[in-house]
Amino acid sequence: MEIRTLEHTPLPAIVACFIKAFDGYFVKVSEDVNYYAARWKAAMVDFDSSYGMFDGEQLVGFVLHAVDTRFGMRTAFNDGTGVLPAYRGRRMVQAIYEKAVPELKAKGIAQLSLEVIQENAVALKAYEKVGFRIVKEYACFKGILLARADAAMQLEATTFDHMEWDKLPAPAMQAWEHQPESLRGGAFKYYYVWREGKRIGFFVVQPENGYLARLDAFTEIEADWNALLLGVSQLCNLVKHNNVDVRQAAKTRFLEKHGLTRYINQFEMGMKI
Repeated sequence: MEIRTLEHTPLPAIVACFIKAFDGYFVKVSEDVNYYAARWKAAMVDFDSSYGMFDGEQLVGFVLHAVDTRFGMRTAFNDGTGVLPAYRGRRMVQAIYEKAVPELKAKGIAQLSLEVIQENAVALKAYEKVGFRIVKEYACFKGILLARADAAMQLEATTFDHMEWDKLPAPAMQAWEHQPESLRGGAFKYYYVWREGKRIGFFVVQPENGYLARLDAFTEIEADWNALLLGVSQLCNLVKHNNVDVRQAAKTRFLEKHGLTRYINQFEMGMKI
């Protein structure tokens, strides 16, 4: 078997391996090649810096890396790791990283990052053996929003370029795919929410599927959080909001109070190289 970058591997072959590797996973994955093409492009996946394990010409394992400068540091974010069931137990992930780390470092990358479901003990142990350590804890929510009517709430539609990103709360608490650099390339809609003449919060959403990439009120006032979630519910009632940093205790409390339930817990792990 051979480890090499994925720059010359056709996207359908990568997606086919991805789907087989995640069959029976904690959450169901899409089988749409176009979905992955759009998602990985937005996340800034660099196939020259992503690696596959090949048995002959068959891709049997992979690590996909998105590469960008975030918070002043050149970072490679693991946007997907998988091994076909028949090839598990052979330390493939560790072997891929053994090859990848010096090559990524030579490209000027100083930090590696990834997310892993907390209940996935096998993956967690494998990453720890590579040298990753837990740096954040996330909760993922979904459900039907239950917000009270509020005649004082108003929605203001805006665009990515008109969002005041430097004034939004908790930038360092956001997951890779929810940071502005990743959102720019996605199919998102952007909204500020007003109440009683004051801008009280904002959200970033894909209305067609109810996916909330960003959501925050500027206060911990319950009426403001209700107005914020009421604004979301006018576009989509059934929503999913992943990777909420658990340090945002007020946000977690209001999400649960307004109908959402925690369905997955994740760790963000990091490693300097």
